[in-house]
Amino acid sequence: MPASTSTSTSPTSLTISGHSFTPLLSTPLSALLSNPPTLYSLLSSPPATYRYLHIPPLITPNPTLILLSTATLPPSYAALSYPWSALPSPPTPTIQIEGLDPKDSLSASMLIEMCSIAHAQGCEFLWMDKLCVRQDKGAEKTDKPWQVKRMFGIYEGCKVCLVAPGGMGRFPGLRGRTTWIDRAWTLQEALAPRDVRVLLQWEGGDGGLQHNSFCEVEQVRPGVGMAPLRGLLEASLKSEVRVLLEDRGADSEAGTGERVGVFLGEGETQFAVMALLGAMDLRGSEGWLNAVWRCLIMRSAKFREDLIFSSMGLMGVKVDGKGVKEENGFDDEQVSKLLVRLLKELIRKGEKAEWLGLAPGLRPAKGHSALPPLPLKSNVGGGFVENKKGNYVEIKANMDANGTMDSWWWLKDAPKGECNDDGDFTFRAKAVPVKESSDKTEYTGYILQRDTPRRLVNCSTHRAWDILDGAKDVKSYAVVVGKKELYTIGIFGTMVDPTTTLLMLVDEQDGGAFCNSGYAWGDENIAGEWTEKEFTVGG
Repeated sequence: MPASTSTSTSPTSLTISGHSFTPLLSTPLSALLSNPPTLYSLLSSPPATYRYLHIPPLITPNPTLILLSTATLPPSYAALSYPWSALPSPPTPTIQIEGLDPKDSLSASMLIEMCSIAHAQGCEFLWMDKLCVRQDKGAEKTDKPWQVKRMFGIYEGCKVCLVAPGGMGRFPGLRGRTTWIDRAWTLQEALAPRDVRVLLQWEGGDGGLQHNSFCEVEQVRPGVGMAPLRGLLEASLKSEVRVLLEDRGADSEAGTGERVGVFLGEGETQFAVMALLGAMDLRGSEGWLNAVWRCLIMRSAKFREDLIFSSMGLMGVKVDGKGVKEENGFDDEQVSKLLVRLLKELIRKGEKAEWLGLAPGLRPAKGHSALPPLPLKSNVGGGFVENKKGNYVEIKANMDANGTMDSWWWLKDAPKGECNDDGDFTFRAKAVPVKESSDKTEYTGYILQRDTPRRLVNCSTHRAWDILDGAKDVKSYAVVVGKKELYTIGIFGTMVDPTTTLLMLVDEQDGGAFCNSGYAWGDENIAGEWTEKEFTVGG
Protein backbone atom coordinates (compact mmCIF):
# COMPACT_ATOMS: atom_id res chain seq x y z
CA MET A 1 0.00 0.00 0.00
CA PRO A 2 1.38 3.45 -0.87
CA ALA A 3 2.56 5.65 1.97
CA SER A 4 0.90 9.06 2.35
CA THR A 5 2.37 12.51 2.10
CA SER A 6 2.47 14.50 5.30
CA THR A 7 1.64 18.09 6.00
CA SER A 8 4.53 20.50 6.41
CA THR A 9 4.84 22.08 9.86
CA SER A 10 7.42 24.80 9.25
CA PRO A 11 7.54 27.60 8.53
CA THR A 12 4.04 28.41 9.77
CA SER A 13 3.57 31.19 7.22
CA LEU A 14 5.40 32.89 4.40
CA THR A 15 4.89 35.75 2.00
CA ILE A 16 5.28 35.32 -1.76
CA SER A 17 4.73 38.21 -4.17
CA GLY A 18 3.20 40.22 -1.33
CA HIS A 19 0.61 37.54 -0.51
CA SER A 20 0.42 35.55 2.73
CA PHE A 21 0.40 31.74 2.59
CA THR A 22 0.53 28.80 4.96
CA PRO A 23 2.61 25.82 3.74
CA LEU A 24 0.62 22.59 3.66
CA LEU A 25 2.85 20.18 1.83
CA SER A 26 6.42 20.03 0.57
CA THR A 27 7.75 16.85 -0.98
CA PRO A 28 10.19 15.98 -3.77
CA LEU A 29 8.23 14.95 -6.84
CA SER A 30 10.42 11.87 -7.04
CA ALA A 31 8.93 10.64 -3.74
CA LEU A 32 5.45 10.71 -5.25
CA LEU A 33 6.72 8.65 -8.18
CA SER A 34 8.70 6.05 -6.23
CA ASN A 35 7.97 2.34 -6.23
CA PRO A 36 5.85 1.87 -4.23
CA PRO A 37 4.69 5.46 -4.68
CA THR A 38 3.86 7.90 -1.93
CA LEU A 39 0.15 8.75 -2.01
CA TYR A 40 -0.66 12.44 -2.53
CA SER A 41 -2.91 13.12 0.44
CA LEU A 42 -4.64 16.17 1.88
CA LEU A 43 -6.16 14.33 4.85
CA SER A 44 -4.18 16.51 7.25
CA SER A 45 -5.06 19.70 5.41
CA PRO A 46 -7.67 21.85 7.15
CA PRO A 47 -10.89 22.10 5.13
CA ALA A 48 -12.43 25.26 3.69
CA THR A 49 -9.31 27.02 2.45
CA TYR A 50 -7.88 28.00 -0.90
CA ARG A 51 -4.94 25.81 -1.98
CA TYR A 52 -2.40 26.46 -4.71
CA LEU A 53 0.72 24.84 -6.10
CA HIS A 54 3.83 27.01 -6.10
CA ILE A 55 5.09 26.79 -9.68
CA PRO A 56 8.84 27.69 -9.54
CA PRO A 57 9.89 24.70 -7.38
CA LEU A 58 8.12 22.32 -9.79
CA ILE A 59 10.00 23.45 -12.90
CA THR A 60 13.54 22.97 -11.60
CA PRO A 61 15.85 20.04 -12.49
CA ASN A 62 14.87 18.43 -9.16
CA PRO A 63 11.19 19.39 -8.88
CA THR A 64 9.53 19.78 -5.50
CA LEU A 65 5.78 19.85 -5.06
CA ILE A 66 4.84 22.62 -2.65
CA LEU A 67 1.19 23.16 -1.77
CA LEU A 68 0.15 26.39 -0.07
CA SER A 69 -3.08 27.53 1.56
CA THR A 70 -4.41 31.06 1.71
CA ALA A 71 -7.52 32.83 2.96
CA THR A 72 -7.94 34.91 -0.19
CA LEU A 73 -7.26 34.54 -3.91
CA PRO A 74 -3.58 35.15 -4.68
CA PRO A 75 -2.23 37.27 -7.54
CA SER A 76 -1.01 35.85 -10.85
CA TYR A 77 -2.25 32.29 -10.80
CA ALA A 78 -3.31 29.96 -13.60
CA ALA A 79 -6.28 27.59 -13.38
CA LEU A 80 -6.54 24.37 -15.35
CA SER A 81 -9.58 23.12 -17.27
CA TYR A 82 -9.72 19.52 -18.47
CA PRO A 83 -12.07 16.50 -18.63
CA TRP A 84 -11.43 13.68 -16.18
CA SER A 85 -12.83 10.58 -17.87
CA ALA A 86 -12.95 8.62 -21.14
CA LEU A 87 -9.38 9.49 -22.09
CA PRO A 88 -6.26 7.43 -22.79
CA SER A 89 -4.29 6.43 -19.71
CA PRO A 90 -1.94 9.25 -18.70
CA PRO A 91 1.76 8.84 -19.44
CA THR A 92 3.71 7.22 -16.64
CA PRO A 93 4.92 7.89 -14.05
CA THR A 94 1.79 9.15 -12.34
CA ILE A 95 0.85 10.79 -9.06
CA GLN A 96 -1.71 8.72 -7.14
CA ILE A 97 -4.19 10.86 -5.22
CA GLU A 98 -5.93 10.01 -1.94
CA GLY A 99 -9.62 9.32 -2.58
CA LEU A 100 -9.35 8.79 -6.36
CA ASP A 101 -9.34 5.63 -8.41
CA PRO A 102 -5.85 4.83 -9.77
CA LYS A 103 -7.20 5.43 -13.30
CA ASP A 104 -7.66 9.07 -12.28
CA SER A 105 -4.02 9.46 -11.26
CA LEU A 106 -2.14 12.48 -12.61
CA SER A 107 0.66 12.40 -15.14
CA ALA A 108 3.74 13.97 -13.56
CA SER A 109 5.09 15.07 -16.94
CA MET A 110 1.79 16.78 -17.83
CA LEU A 111 1.75 18.56 -14.47
CA ILE A 112 5.25 19.92 -15.04
CA GLU A 113 4.32 20.83 -18.62
CA MET A 114 1.30 22.85 -17.48
CA CYS A 115 3.35 24.55 -14.77
CA SER A 116 5.99 25.56 -17.31
CA ILE A 117 3.37 26.99 -19.68
CA ALA A 118 1.65 28.85 -16.84
CA HIS A 119 4.95 30.27 -15.66
CA ALA A 120 5.68 31.54 -19.17
CA GLN A 121 2.34 33.37 -18.98
CA GLY A 122 3.54 35.23 -15.87
CA CYS A 123 1.87 32.99 -13.28
CA GLU A 124 3.57 31.96 -10.03
CA PHE A 125 0.81 29.68 -8.75
CA LEU A 126 -1.36 26.94 -10.24
CA TRP A 127 -4.83 25.74 -9.28
CA MET A 128 -6.25 22.39 -10.37
CA ASP A 129 -9.08 20.50 -8.73
CA LYS A 130 -7.34 17.12 -8.39
CA LEU A 131 -4.53 18.58 -6.27
CA CYS A 132 -6.17 21.61 -4.65
CA VAL A 133 -9.52 20.15 -3.53
CA ARG A 134 -9.63 17.29 -1.06
CA GLN A 135 -10.84 14.17 -2.87
CA ASP A 136 -11.25 11.85 0.14
CA LYS A 137 -14.71 10.82 1.36
CA GLY A 138 -14.26 12.79 4.56
CA ALA A 139 -14.25 15.99 2.52
CA GLU A 140 -17.76 15.49 1.11
CA LYS A 141 -19.37 17.50 3.93
CA THR A 142 -16.48 19.79 4.82
CA ASP A 143 -14.08 20.82 2.09
CA LYS A 144 -15.91 20.11 -1.17
CA PRO A 145 -19.08 22.16 -0.48
CA TRP A 146 -16.90 25.13 0.46
CA GLN A 147 -14.79 24.75 -2.70
CA VAL A 148 -17.80 24.28 -4.99
CA LYS A 149 -19.37 27.54 -3.80
CA ARG A 150 -16.12 29.36 -4.64
CA MET A 151 -15.24 27.57 -7.87
CA PHE A 152 -16.65 30.32 -10.07
CA GLY A 153 -14.59 32.93 -8.19
CA ILE A 154 -11.43 30.82 -8.56
CA TYR A 155 -11.79 30.76 -12.34
CA GLU A 156 -12.97 34.35 -12.56
CA GLY A 157 -9.90 35.48 -10.60
CA CYS A 158 -7.21 33.60 -12.51
CA LYS A 159 -4.80 35.41 -14.79
CA VAL A 160 -5.21 32.71 -17.43
CA CYS A 161 -7.17 29.49 -17.72
CA LEU A 162 -5.26 26.77 -19.55
CA VAL A 163 -7.47 24.21 -21.29
CA ALA A 164 -6.23 20.67 -21.88
CA PRO A 165 -9.23 19.48 -23.94
CA GLY A 166 -7.84 15.95 -24.23
CA GLY A 167 -7.42 15.66 -20.47
CA MET A 168 -4.22 15.52 -18.44
CA GLY A 169 -2.85 12.66 -20.51
CA ARG A 170 -2.38 14.12 -23.96
CA PHE A 171 -2.74 17.18 -26.16
CA PRO A 172 -5.11 16.56 -29.10
CA GLY A 173 -4.38 17.42 -32.72
CA LEU A 174 -6.59 19.78 -34.72
CA ARG A 175 -8.68 16.90 -36.00
CA GLY A 176 -8.87 15.17 -32.62
CA ARG A 177 -12.12 14.59 -30.79
CA THR A 178 -12.38 15.43 -27.09
CA THR A 179 -15.10 15.49 -24.43
CA TRP A 180 -14.17 18.88 -22.98
CA ILE A 181 -17.15 20.79 -24.38
CA ASP A 182 -19.54 18.03 -23.25
CA ARG A 183 -18.78 18.28 -19.52
CA ALA A 184 -20.77 20.46 -17.11
CA TRP A 185 -17.92 21.90 -15.06
CA THR A 186 -16.00 23.14 -18.10
CA LEU A 187 -18.79 25.62 -18.90
CA GLN A 188 -17.86 28.04 -16.11
CA GLU A 189 -14.19 27.30 -16.81
CA ALA A 190 -14.77 28.63 -20.33
CA LEU A 191 -16.88 31.67 -19.41
CA ALA A 192 -15.64 32.91 -16.02
CA PRO A 193 -11.92 33.66 -16.74
CA ARG A 194 -10.73 36.79 -18.49
CA ASP A 195 -8.33 34.83 -20.69
CA VAL A 196 -8.80 31.21 -21.82
CA ARG A 197 -6.09 29.44 -23.83
CA VAL A 198 -6.30 25.99 -25.40
CA LEU A 199 -3.33 23.64 -25.75
CA LEU A 200 -3.02 21.26 -28.69
CA GLN A 201 -0.48 19.45 -30.83
CA TRP A 202 1.32 21.89 -33.13
CA GLU A 203 4.50 21.82 -35.19
CA GLY A 204 6.38 24.40 -37.23
CA GLY A 205 6.60 27.48 -35.05
CA ASP A 206 4.09 30.28 -34.48
CA GLY A 207 1.25 30.53 -36.97
CA GLY A 208 -2.50 30.28 -37.10
CA LEU A 209 -5.72 29.06 -38.67
CA GLN A 210 -7.10 31.08 -41.57
CA HIS A 211 -10.73 31.15 -42.69
CA ASN A 212 -12.75 34.34 -43.03
CA SER A 213 -11.20 35.18 -39.67
CA PHE A 214 -7.80 34.31 -38.20
CA CYS A 215 -6.97 32.33 -35.07
CA GLU A 216 -3.41 32.89 -33.87
CA VAL A 217 -1.52 29.84 -32.57
CA GLU A 218 1.63 30.30 -30.48
CA GLN A 219 4.06 27.42 -30.30
CA VAL A 220 4.95 27.11 -26.62
CA ARG A 221 7.43 24.29 -27.21
CA PRO A 222 8.14 21.92 -30.10
CA GLY A 223 5.01 19.86 -30.63
CA VAL A 224 2.67 22.02 -28.52
CA GLY A 225 0.71 25.11 -29.53
CA MET A 226 -1.59 27.46 -27.63
CA ALA A 227 -4.59 29.31 -29.08
CA PRO A 228 -7.40 31.51 -27.70
CA LEU A 229 -10.56 29.54 -26.98
CA ARG A 230 -12.82 31.83 -28.98
CA GLY A 231 -10.63 31.62 -32.07
CA LEU A 232 -10.63 27.82 -32.00
CA LEU A 233 -14.39 27.71 -31.46
CA GLU A 234 -14.96 29.92 -34.49
CA ALA A 235 -12.60 27.80 -36.57
CA SER A 236 -14.56 24.70 -35.48
CA LEU A 237 -17.65 26.02 -37.26
CA LYS A 238 -15.94 26.12 -40.64
CA SER A 239 -15.87 23.09 -42.91
CA GLU A 240 -12.15 23.66 -43.41
CA VAL A 241 -9.38 26.08 -42.50
CA ARG A 242 -5.88 26.77 -43.80
CA VAL A 243 -2.95 26.19 -41.47
CA LEU A 244 -0.41 28.99 -41.75
CA LEU A 245 3.08 28.85 -40.22
CA GLU A 246 5.75 31.51 -39.85
CA ASP A 247 8.76 30.73 -42.04
CA ARG A 248 11.67 33.13 -41.68
CA GLY A 249 9.39 36.08 -41.12
CA ALA A 250 6.82 35.20 -43.79
CA ASP A 251 3.68 33.11 -43.58
CA SER A 252 3.83 29.85 -45.48
CA GLU A 253 0.83 27.63 -46.12
CA ALA A 254 1.38 24.32 -44.34
CA GLY A 255 -1.93 22.67 -45.06
CA THR A 256 -5.37 23.17 -46.56
CA GLY A 257 -8.68 21.50 -45.93
CA GLU A 258 -8.05 20.99 -42.20
CA ARG A 259 -11.14 20.47 -40.05
CA VAL A 260 -10.85 21.67 -36.47
CA GLY A 261 -12.55 18.89 -34.55
CA VAL A 262 -11.33 19.48 -30.99
CA PHE A 263 -14.74 20.69 -29.79
CA LEU A 264 -17.07 18.82 -32.12
CA GLY A 265 -17.14 15.41 -30.44
CA GLU A 266 -18.68 12.37 -32.08
CA GLY A 267 -20.92 13.12 -35.06
CA GLU A 268 -19.31 16.53 -35.61
CA THR A 269 -22.36 18.37 -34.26
CA GLN A 270 -21.70 22.09 -33.93
CA PHE A 271 -24.52 23.08 -31.59
CA ALA A 272 -22.47 23.06 -28.37
CA VAL A 273 -19.89 25.28 -30.09
CA MET A 274 -22.59 27.67 -31.34
CA ALA A 275 -24.16 27.93 -27.89
CA LEU A 276 -20.83 28.63 -26.17
CA LEU A 277 -19.96 31.36 -28.66
CA GLY A 278 -23.39 32.87 -28.09
CA ALA A 279 -22.81 32.91 -24.33
CA MET A 280 -19.46 34.65 -24.85
CA ASP A 281 -21.15 37.36 -26.91
CA LEU A 282 -24.12 37.94 -24.60
CA ARG A 283 -22.25 38.34 -21.31
CA GLY A 284 -23.80 41.16 -19.29
CA SER A 285 -26.87 41.59 -21.52
CA GLU A 286 -30.34 40.14 -22.02
CA GLY A 287 -30.01 36.63 -23.36
CA TRP A 288 -26.98 35.73 -21.23
CA LEU A 289 -28.95 33.39 -18.97
CA ASN A 290 -30.68 31.79 -21.94
CA ALA A 291 -27.30 31.15 -23.58
CA VAL A 292 -25.88 29.66 -20.37
CA TRP A 293 -28.92 27.39 -20.01
CA ARG A 294 -28.62 26.25 -23.62
CA CYS A 295 -24.93 25.41 -23.13
CA LEU A 296 -25.73 23.56 -19.92
CA ILE A 297 -28.42 21.21 -21.22
CA MET A 298 -26.07 19.84 -23.89
CA ARG A 299 -23.56 18.78 -21.20
CA SER A 300 -23.47 16.10 -18.55
CA ALA A 301 -21.87 15.42 -15.19
CA LYS A 302 -21.05 12.38 -13.08
CA PHE A 303 -23.67 13.64 -10.62
CA ARG A 304 -26.78 15.45 -11.92
CA GLU A 305 -26.65 17.98 -9.10
CA ASP A 306 -23.30 19.18 -10.47
CA LEU A 307 -25.15 20.61 -13.48
CA ILE A 308 -26.66 23.09 -11.01
CA PHE A 309 -23.62 23.64 -8.79
CA SER A 310 -21.37 24.23 -11.82
CA SER A 311 -23.62 26.92 -13.32
CA MET A 312 -24.92 28.87 -10.33
CA GLY A 313 -21.91 31.20 -10.28
CA LEU A 314 -22.43 32.06 -13.95
CA MET A 315 -26.06 32.86 -13.15
CA GLY A 316 -25.11 35.02 -10.19
CA VAL A 317 -26.86 33.00 -7.48
CA LYS A 318 -25.94 30.50 -4.76
CA VAL A 319 -27.86 27.38 -3.81
CA ASP A 320 -26.98 24.46 -1.59
CA GLY A 321 -28.32 21.01 -0.87
CA LYS A 322 -29.25 21.58 2.76
CA GLY A 323 -32.52 19.86 3.53
CA VAL A 324 -32.48 18.18 0.13
CA LYS A 325 -29.46 15.91 -0.06
CA GLU A 326 -29.64 12.44 1.45
CA GLU A 327 -26.68 10.53 2.88
CA ASN A 328 -25.95 8.77 -0.43
CA GLY A 329 -26.34 11.77 -2.69
CA PHE A 330 -29.20 13.19 -4.74
CA ASP A 331 -31.88 11.13 -6.43
CA ASP A 332 -33.80 12.54 -9.42
CA GLU A 333 -36.54 14.09 -7.32
CA GLN A 334 -34.01 15.77 -5.05
CA VAL A 335 -32.20 17.14 -8.09
CA SER A 336 -35.51 18.61 -9.27
CA LYS A 337 -35.94 20.28 -5.87
CA LEU A 338 -32.46 21.74 -6.16
CA LEU A 339 -33.26 22.98 -9.67
CA VAL A 340 -36.41 24.67 -8.34
CA ARG A 341 -34.30 26.42 -5.69
CA LEU A 342 -32.08 27.76 -8.46
CA LEU A 343 -35.06 29.05 -10.45
CA LYS A 344 -36.57 30.69 -7.36
CA GLU A 345 -33.29 32.47 -6.66
CA LEU A 346 -33.18 33.75 -10.25
CA ILE A 347 -36.76 34.99 -9.95
CA ARG A 348 -35.96 36.63 -6.61
CA LYS A 349 -33.21 38.57 -8.40
CA GLY A 350 -35.76 39.80 -10.91
CA GLU A 351 -34.58 37.61 -13.79
CA LYS A 352 -36.83 36.53 -16.63
CA ALA A 353 -37.74 32.89 -17.28
CA GLU A 354 -35.05 32.47 -19.91
CA TRP A 355 -34.99 28.70 -19.30
CA LEU A 356 -38.24 28.23 -21.26
CA GLY A 357 -38.11 26.62 -24.70
CA LEU A 358 -34.39 25.87 -24.67
CA ALA A 359 -34.82 22.86 -26.96
CA PRO A 360 -38.33 23.04 -28.48
CA GLY A 361 -37.83 19.69 -30.18
CA LEU A 362 -37.70 17.88 -26.80
CA ARG A 363 -40.83 16.83 -24.93
CA PRO A 364 -41.27 18.69 -21.62
CA ALA A 365 -40.39 16.62 -18.56
CA LYS A 366 -43.31 14.67 -17.14
CA GLY A 367 -44.31 16.06 -13.77
CA HIS A 368 -42.11 19.14 -14.17
CA SER A 369 -43.16 20.55 -17.53
CA ALA A 370 -42.17 24.15 -16.70
CA LEU A 371 -38.61 23.24 -15.71
CA PRO A 372 -35.67 23.24 -18.11
CA PRO A 373 -34.56 19.79 -19.32
CA LEU A 374 -31.78 18.51 -17.08
CA PRO A 375 -29.58 15.79 -18.61
CA LEU A 376 -29.08 12.39 -17.02
CA LYS A 377 -25.89 11.75 -15.10
CA SER A 378 -22.97 10.39 -17.12
CA ASN A 379 -19.23 9.94 -16.70
CA VAL A 380 -18.61 10.73 -20.36
CA GLY A 381 -20.12 12.57 -23.29
CA GLY A 382 -22.83 15.18 -23.56
CA GLY A 383 -26.38 15.52 -22.25
CA PHE A 384 -29.06 12.85 -22.70
CA VAL A 385 -32.70 12.70 -21.60
CA GLU A 386 -35.14 9.82 -21.55
CA ASN A 387 -38.07 10.08 -23.96
CA LYS A 388 -41.63 8.82 -23.60
CA LYS A 389 -40.69 5.40 -24.98
CA GLY A 390 -37.85 4.97 -22.48
CA ASN A 391 -35.13 5.56 -25.05
CA TYR A 392 -32.17 7.87 -24.42
CA VAL A 393 -32.10 10.94 -26.64
CA GLU A 394 -29.00 13.09 -27.05
CA ILE A 395 -29.95 16.73 -26.60
CA LYS A 396 -27.10 18.06 -28.74
CA ALA A 397 -28.07 15.86 -31.69
CA ASN A 398 -31.68 17.05 -31.49
CA MET A 399 -31.16 20.79 -31.09
CA ASP A 400 -32.00 21.48 -34.74
CA ALA A 401 -34.54 18.72 -35.27
CA ASN A 402 -36.96 21.14 -36.94
CA GLY A 403 -34.46 22.89 -39.17
CA THR A 404 -34.61 26.45 -37.83
CA MET A 405 -31.24 26.94 -36.15
CA ASP A 406 -32.56 25.85 -32.75
CA SER A 407 -29.23 26.42 -30.98
CA TRP A 408 -28.33 29.65 -32.77
CA TRP A 409 -30.72 31.96 -30.94
CA TRP A 410 -31.65 33.36 -27.58
CA LEU A 411 -35.07 34.07 -26.05
CA LYS A 412 -35.95 37.76 -26.04
CA ASP A 413 -38.76 39.15 -23.84
CA ALA A 414 -39.20 35.99 -21.78
CA PRO A 415 -41.89 36.40 -19.09
CA LYS A 416 -41.35 37.16 -15.44
CA GLY A 417 -43.37 35.31 -12.83
CA GLU A 418 -43.30 33.20 -9.68
CA CYS A 419 -42.21 29.63 -9.04
CA ASN A 420 -43.56 27.50 -6.17
CA ASP A 421 -41.75 24.71 -4.35
CA ASP A 422 -43.15 22.13 -6.78
CA GLY A 423 -41.64 23.91 -9.77
CA ASP A 424 -44.95 25.28 -11.07
CA PHE A 425 -44.42 28.60 -12.86
CA THR A 426 -47.08 31.33 -12.75
CA PHE A 427 -46.93 34.16 -15.30
CA ARG A 428 -49.07 36.39 -17.53
CA ALA A 429 -48.76 36.41 -21.30
CA LYS A 430 -50.72 36.77 -24.51
CA ALA A 431 -52.56 33.58 -25.43
CA VAL A 432 -55.16 32.13 -27.78
CA PRO A 433 -57.38 29.02 -27.45
CA VAL A 434 -56.17 26.01 -29.43
CA LYS A 435 -56.83 22.30 -29.73
CA GLU A 436 -54.79 19.42 -31.05
CA SER A 437 -55.88 18.67 -34.59
CA SER A 438 -57.53 15.40 -35.62
CA ASP A 439 -55.05 15.46 -38.50
CA LYS A 440 -52.52 12.72 -37.62
CA THR A 441 -49.95 13.86 -40.15
CA GLU A 442 -46.45 14.32 -38.71
CA TYR A 443 -45.05 17.56 -40.05
CA THR A 444 -41.27 17.63 -40.47
CA GLY A 445 -40.99 21.42 -40.65
CA TYR A 446 -42.91 24.49 -39.53
CA ILE A 447 -46.23 25.61 -40.93
CA LEU A 448 -45.97 29.30 -41.73
CA GLN A 449 -48.91 31.48 -40.76
CA ARG A 450 -48.98 33.20 -44.16
CA ASP A 451 -49.94 29.86 -45.73
CA THR A 452 -51.95 28.29 -42.90
CA PRO A 453 -52.79 31.14 -40.53
CA ARG A 454 -54.82 29.03 -38.09
CA ARG A 455 -52.45 26.10 -37.61
CA LEU A 456 -49.36 25.45 -35.47
CA VAL A 457 -47.01 22.47 -35.20
CA ASN A 458 -45.85 21.00 -31.89
CA CYS A 459 -42.07 20.83 -32.30
CA SER A 460 -41.68 17.67 -30.21
CA THR A 461 -44.60 15.59 -31.56
CA HIS A 462 -44.74 17.14 -35.07
CA ARG A 463 -48.54 17.14 -34.81
CA ALA A 464 -50.76 20.04 -35.83
CA TRP A 465 -52.69 22.25 -33.41
CA ASP A 466 -55.54 24.50 -34.62
CA ILE A 467 -56.09 28.07 -33.42
CA LEU A 468 -59.62 28.73 -32.11
CA ASP A 469 -60.02 32.52 -32.00
CA GLY A 470 -62.85 33.56 -29.71
CA ALA A 471 -63.70 30.04 -28.57
CA LYS A 472 -65.13 29.59 -25.05
CA ASP A 473 -64.83 26.81 -22.48
CA VAL A 474 -61.54 25.63 -23.94
CA LYS A 475 -58.90 23.63 -22.12
CA SER A 476 -55.84 24.35 -24.26
CA TYR A 477 -53.95 27.52 -25.19
CA ALA A 478 -50.97 28.68 -27.21
CA VAL A 479 -49.08 31.09 -24.94
CA VAL A 480 -46.39 33.54 -26.04
CA VAL A 481 -43.17 33.00 -24.05
CA GLY A 482 -40.79 35.18 -26.08
CA LYS A 483 -39.14 36.01 -29.38
CA LYS A 484 -36.27 34.30 -31.15
CA GLU A 485 -33.25 36.58 -31.51
CA LEU A 486 -30.41 35.13 -33.57
CA TYR A 487 -26.84 35.23 -32.31
CA THR A 488 -24.67 37.64 -34.29
CA ILE A 489 -21.25 36.04 -34.69
CA GLY A 490 -18.88 37.80 -37.05
CA ILE A 491 -17.83 34.75 -39.08
CA PHE A 492 -21.40 34.35 -40.39
CA GLY A 493 -23.73 36.72 -42.18
CA THR A 494 -27.15 37.78 -40.88
CA MET A 495 -29.84 35.16 -41.41
CA VAL A 496 -33.56 35.74 -41.89
CA ASP A 497 -35.94 33.50 -39.97
CA PRO A 498 -39.71 33.76 -40.58
CA THR A 499 -40.62 31.90 -37.36
CA THR A 500 -39.67 34.15 -34.47
CA THR A 501 -42.48 33.89 -31.88
CA LEU A 502 -42.06 31.02 -29.42
CA LEU A 503 -45.34 29.57 -28.15
CA MET A 504 -45.98 27.15 -25.30
CA LEU A 505 -48.88 24.75 -25.91
CA VAL A 506 -50.63 24.13 -22.59
CA ASP A 507 -53.51 21.89 -21.48
CA GLU A 508 -55.61 22.67 -18.41
CA GLN A 509 -55.52 20.03 -15.66
CA ASP A 510 -57.85 19.32 -12.77
CA GLY A 511 -57.58 22.20 -10.29
CA GLY A 512 -56.97 24.87 -12.92
CA ALA A 513 -53.21 24.50 -13.43
CA PHE A 514 -51.80 23.78 -16.88
CA CYS A 515 -49.37 21.21 -18.27
CA ASN A 516 -46.85 22.18 -20.93
CA SER A 517 -47.44 19.88 -23.92
CA GLY A 518 -44.63 21.29 -26.05
CA TYR A 519 -43.61 24.33 -28.05
CA ALA A 520 -44.54 25.76 -31.43
CA TRP A 521 -43.27 28.60 -33.60
CA GLY A 522 -45.28 31.41 -35.11
CA ASP A 523 -44.40 34.41 -37.23
CA GLU A 524 -43.59 37.76 -35.66
CA ASN A 525 -47.19 39.10 -35.91
CA ILE A 526 -49.13 36.01 -34.87
CA ALA A 527 -50.09 37.28 -31.39
CA GLY A 528 -51.10 40.82 -32.37
CA GLU A 529 -54.79 40.44 -31.46
CA TRP A 530 -54.44 37.87 -28.69
CA THR A 531 -55.45 38.76 -25.13
CA GLU A 532 -53.36 38.42 -21.98
CA LYS A 533 -54.12 35.67 -19.48
CA GLU A 534 -52.52 34.24 -16.32
CA PHE A 535 -51.22 30.67 -16.35
CA THR A 536 -49.74 28.34 -13.74
CA VAL A 537 -47.76 25.70 -15.62
CA GLY A 538 -46.33 22.51 -14.15
CA GLY A 539 -47.31 18.87 -13.80
